[in-house]
Amino acid sequence: MRSGSPGQGTEQKISMQNDTVVTLGSTWIFDYPKEFTTLPDYTAHASQQVRVCRALTDAEADIEIQPMWEIEATDGWRGHAFDDELIEVPNRRAANG
Repeated sequence: MRSGSPGQGTEQKISMQNDTVVTLGSTWIFDYPKEFTTLPDYTAHASQQVRVCRALTDAEADIEIQPMWEIEATDGWRGHAFDDELIEVPNRRAANG
């Protein structure tokens, strides 16, 4: 089970289809595929930390593929990310021993 670092915003938890839990307001790294070049704003924010704002509705996304989220970068940009495009921010305390 993965979980993001606490961030600003709502601390409500949403369970996803693959038994993963994301905390709204938590911070993740946006792992946008390098081969996707048709959305320059998304490419520009690849590998950056983003905050999960909310789950997208069925009308906004193809939820049958996997859950999708509205995300926000530190510069205020907002976009959508599939579940597998969010990777856990490494624990800095563990890395520093």
